[in-house]
This record gives sequence, C-alpha cells and structure tokens, in this order.
Amino acid sequence: MNDTAQDREIGRDSHVAMTAPEISLDEQIKKVQLDKLRAEVRNLNSWNYELTGKVVISVLAVLLAGWSLYVGVPKAQYDALKATQEVASTLKNLDALKAETEVRHRQLAEANDALVQAQNALQAAKTSVTGEVLAKVDAAAKPVAYVQFAGSLSRELIDAYRAALSNAGFNPPRAERINRGQQNEVRYFSNTPQEAARAAKAAQATNDFFDAKGCPLSPPVTPHFVQLPEGKQSPLEVWLIGSCR
Repeated sequence: MNDTAQDREIGRDSHVAMTAPEISLDEQIKKVQLDKLRAEVRNLNSWNYELTGKVVISVLAVLLAGWSLYVGVPKAQYDALKATQEVASTLKNLDALKAETEVRHRQLAEANDALVQAQNALQAAKTSVTGEVLAKVDAAAKPVAYVQFAGSLSRELIDAYRAALSNAGFNPPRAERINRGQQNEVRYFSNTPQEAARAAKAAQATNDFFDAKGCPLSPPVTPHFVQLPEGKQSPLEVWLIGSCR
C-alpha cells in the first residue's frame, strides 16, 4: 500500500469518525494503537539507499576486522617463535661464556698454585744455605778491617768487638795478638776521602763498643794515615792495647 492510498483510508476513517455515533473508550484505545502501527509501517517503507549503504559499510568493516585478526594471528605466532629462538641463542651464548670463565678461573688458580710452590721452593733453597756461606757472602760485600790487640784484652772480648765491628759494616777476620808498642788507632793506607771516612767510622765503632762495656780505651782510638810504598795497597788495620777483659 502506497502513501496516497493510506491517506485516503485515514481520511475515510476520519470522516466515519466524524459522522459515526460516539464510540466507546475501548474502541478509542484500539484506534490509537492502529494509528501507531500504521505510522511504523510508513517508517519501514521509508528505508532508503543511504541507510542501506551504512549497513553495508558496517558489514564490510566487521569482515575486514575479522580478516585482519585472521591474518594477524599467524604473524604473532611467527614473532613469538622468533623471539623464543633468540632467547635460546642468548642463553646458549651465556652458557658458553660461563664455561669459558670457569676455565680461565681454573687456569688462574693453577698458576697461583704453581707460583706458591715456586716461592716455597725458593724459600727452602734459601734456608738450606748454611750460615757459614751466608756469612762469607755478607763479608765479601764489606771492607776488610784487620784487628791486632795486646795487653790484657781477652780474646772473648775481642771476638765480641769483632761482631760489633761487623755490624758496623766491616769484615774483621780472626784477630791477632801482637804487641809492637802500638797505640789505639785505625790505620788506613789510601789517602782518599772515602778511605779516611771509612777509618773514622771504624774508630767510632771501636770506641762505642768499649765505652758500652764500661772499659773505655785510653787513649781513645783515632784514625791514622800511613804512607805505603808506591803501588801498594792494604785494608784497614785496627791496633788495640788495653786492660779490659
């Protein structure tokens, strides 16, 4: 039914309503419901191409979203697989690095053990050297100072003095008991500042020793230069005479 026919029908109904006798309330309600139904029918008949286009576009959008989701699922799975492989490769590299580090640590520990063993062996070799050899090596680096003594000086006292002279930086061989009317002096035979200083040092060490023993020498020991024939040299000589025991 088109709009013109519906209008004629509505007009006829209106004419009937106007000419007909008064209708009941129930019939009026039915009439209102009928008019509402007719209006809805007219709205359905007004379906046009614009609304159809909107619906089609909406359907296409839903289909496109579904297709994108369908295509995106395999890509996400691929990305997840690739990331898993990268993580596995990184873990493998870390394991290799850890193993290499452990090897380096083991090698370092072995090197340290070897060094400790070498140091222990060297220390054992040092301690195995006799005191006599060490004394000879130490004496070779010190200037010789011969000791001649006379009077009532005991050999035990002279040996203690020789130890003090050694501590002062000299190498005194075994002392000789000789009495030639000497005075207490240190003789040196090279007229150089170095040799004069060495003689003065020996004289000071000698006086300090006997002073500490409570038996100072009289006169005190002094350095004295002695001229030797040309071309001859001699180590220091310490000449002592006293009554200490």
